[in-house]
Amino acid sequence: MSHVGASVNAPEVSQIIRSQPRRHRMDRCQVETQRVLTYSTKGEHMRPDLPTSDSSDRPVSTQQPASLERGAIGATGVAIMVLAGTAPLTSLSSNIAISLGVGVGTSTVLVIVLIAVLLALFATAYTALSRIVVDAGAYYAYISHGLGRTIGAAGAIIATILYNVAAAAFAAMGGHFIAIGLATYAGVDLPWWCYTVLILALVATLSLRGIATLARFTSVICAAQFALFVMLIMAVLVRNPGGFSLEVLSPGGLASEGVYLSIALLLLIFTGYESAAAYGEEGKKPSRLVSRATYLVLFTLTVAYAAGTWAVTAAVDDVGAAARANPDTLLGTVFVTYLGRWSGPVLYFVVAASLVGAAISMHAVATRYMFSLGRSSLLPRSLSRTHGPKHSPRVSIGTQIALSMLILAPFVLTGTSVFAGLLPAVAGHNSLGIVLLMTAVCVSVIVAATRGRLNGSLWATRIAPSIAGLALIGCEVLIVLNFSSVTGTEEPWVNFLPLLLVAGAAYGAWRQRTLAKDADTA
Repeated sequence: MSHVGASVNAPEVSQIIRSQPRRHRMDRCQVETQRVLTYSTKGEHMRPDLPTSDSSDRPVSTQQPASLERGAIGATGVAIMVLAGTAPLTSLSSNIAISLGVGVGTSTVLVIVLIAVLLALFATAYTALSRIVVDAGAYYAYISHGLGRTIGAAGAIIATILYNVAAAAFAAMGGHFIAIGLATYAGVDLPWWCYTVLILALVATLSLRGIATLARFTSVICAAQFALFVMLIMAVLVRNPGGFSLEVLSPGGLASEGVYLSIALLLLIFTGYESAAAYGEEGKKPSRLVSRATYLVLFTLTVAYAAGTWAVTAAVDDVGAAARANPDTLLGTVFVTYLGRWSGPVLYFVVAASLVGAAISMHAVATRYMFSLGRSSLLPRSLSRTHGPKHSPRVSIGTQIALSMLILAPFVLTGTSVFAGLLPAVAGHNSLGIVLLMTAVCVSVIVAATRGRLNGSLWATRIAPSIAGLALIGCEVLIVLNFSSVTGTEEPWVNFLPLLLVAGAAYGAWRQRTLAKDADTA
């Protein structure tokens, strides 16, 4: 949604409606409810929307929109939630290790930096919208602002599917790691799904206590991850300083055959960095919060990934051969070699905790999308119900937990490994969807600026989104061409899973059109 002009308070709107003749109240209520959304954090207000040429932008609701808790979290808290969703330590032991082995080798560091530059260009356009569009359904609002609500609704359903699937996958992987860890180090042998159920119960309990509680909990997990990052880097610097070579930034490695696979895998480790916008409604000074949090997350991840990868390449004489031999144990071997045997189990359980943090983060974003889409009637309106003084979206929270259980049920019933089955599916499915949504945002920024609905510099509103959009399209093509390599499997059901996104987009567009027609009829 766009917000320009003077702010209007809800009580004033109600008074205006009551003063109208009864036969005019329905139309007036529809118009004012859609145009006015009060925002009372420290005197800040949302501002009425500009009309658009898309007929589907017409108001469809006669109820005052529900809202989340205002001013509950700052830029640092949002950044922590987003960082938790990326699970950086897990990325170093998975995608980055594979890139070192069968991708571009030590040039993985350079590819990480190049991808960070691309995402910074995207962030320039993304944050230009964040200054005037604040909504828990971030992609819905951002894409709608330039391309209309029909396309925005299609994108919103895609985003909702992606974050729900990711939340379930991270909860399952967290349970898997905890099960193996306790069996190995404590002799407690229980199936992974027992721990996943406990993780989901923890997620639901914390979510009902509000976003600030979630941020405090995940901050401990993030602190543990980055402490291990720092310890590893310092240990390698002290014991093998000569291993750090600037050859990791040499473009020569980009000529290898594995460059396309590396780009696809390394783009995936940044997935979710843009999710700060989903917390805009609950943030302090939302017009600046999303921008600050997004750049903070991008900078932190770039430094952590690049420095961590550089340390691993410095720690192992032939890192490519070691990664090809066993990418799953590469990071653990480096930790034990440079920090001692005690670091092995510590690393293992911190990785497990990072997956729990990622499950919390993805759950939080998914529930906010469902809340926003329920408020917009794209999904059942009951999803926009809130609970208690924290205005927690309780129905969306319960629904997301139920969806996670439904997604994981086939793996439990069939005994299929979450790593062999679920993880590959999520990797390809979510990378395709997120890059598609990011591309749509770039186009939305350009169109909105062209139509005069977005102010800003030529760089932020046209040049940066154009470069980022073209590069993202290229990345999408690379992911499609290397899809089986990204997922690590040739299973037909995995490779056809992206069709679910097509179905979701079709539903979103159809539902928005239906709401617009109903509004016309009323």
